[in-house]
Amino acid sequence: MLGMTGRELADEARKSRSDLKVLYTSGYTRNAIVHGGRLDEGVDMIGKPFTYSTFAQKVADVLEQGRTGRALLVEDEPTLRMFAAEALVGAGYAVDEAVTRAEALSRVRAARGRYDAVILDVVHQAGLADDATANELRALHADLPVLLCSGTETDKLAVQFADDRCAGVIAKPYNAAKLLHALRSLGLRCRK
Repeated sequence: MLGMTGRELADEARKSRSDLKVLYTSGYTRNAIVHGGRLDEGVDMIGKPFTYSTFAQKVADVLEQGRTGRALLVEDEPTLRMFAAEALVGAGYAVDEAVTRAEALSRVRAARGRYDAVILDVVHQAGLADDATANELRALHADLPVLLCSGTETDKLAVQFADDRCAGVIAKPYNAAKLLHALRSLGLRCRK
């Protein structure tokens, strides 16, 4: 492009339409959208060459982000998982459940970003938070809302993820109203 990069054009267009979806396509990624091997936040890209089928699927994925009515619930405690799933279904979500970190990441990869939110129980062992799953989710999808649930480390998690507008923290135990309020707040903040 003459006069500006694709990123500059997208940034300019988003000034008048902040909810504009942008899909970059290039055979050369440049540092304008890729840093440290990861796409910048809010960036979707398809590399050249691609097939029409792959392109159509990627466009559908970008357009459907945040509007699927699906949530992934990651909780290893069966009773808590059942309670949270019932609350989410009652609020109109289709709920996929995962018990382990590997299962959660596998489901997110398979869904290709088609979740409105991930509700992630942060497990603590030997005083260390298993926030690696949240970080891997963020690496896969920069704009995927992730609600971190913790019984002991909510303050620490809130500080750790303070700069991530698509991450929220809720203290356990929580009730259905608190869970749904936290999800709504997170969704609104993430769409900005």
